Amino acid sequence: MAPLFRILGHLLRLHGRGDEAFPAVADILAIGCLLALFWKRVPTVRAWCAALMLVPVVLVPAYMGVLKFHVTAVLLLVFWPVMHFSIAGLLLHVVQTPYRILNFGPVVWLGKMSYSLYLWQQLFTFGEHPRPWYFPILAVGVAAASYYLLEQPMIRLRERGRGQRKEVVMAAAA
Repeated sequence: MAPLFRILGHLLRLHGRGDEAFPAVADILAIGCLLALFWKRVPTVRAWCAALMLVPVVLVPAYMGVLKFHVTAVLLLVFWPVMHFSIAGLLLHVVQTPYRILNFGPVVWLGKMSYSLYLWQQLFTFGEHPRPWYFPILAVGVAAASYYLLEQPMIRLRERGRGQRKEVVMAAAA
């Protein structure tokens, strides 16, 4: 169904609105969900195959940049799905074959920031007008502030609440 929504959004010229709505991207989300459920059953992704998967992950966004973010049918129906399957394959590859660089301090730190960065990046990177070169750096800075000033205190609060509930349950059981 999702490709049909993408086609419909493209034909109705709803670029950036209809073609990015949930029904149009549900298949992309399903790829990640299925991979999360069945990753242990999937054959090992070899290094040469992972290297091949890097090609669409790098070239599709570059192609979008060349088109100045003008969405085409080929982009929606061919390149995006290939790119998203490739991203899933690369994620599977690094889970199956852990690389030392992924345990390198700055990479681990960026991984911790990833959810906050996901939440804040649109403000600094998305739009029709060119963004200054330093906006991605600002996005990382705001994500770090959000992580340390909001996300971490909320996690600590949640953990404290769990501890109090555990004490109540233990007291009731005694």
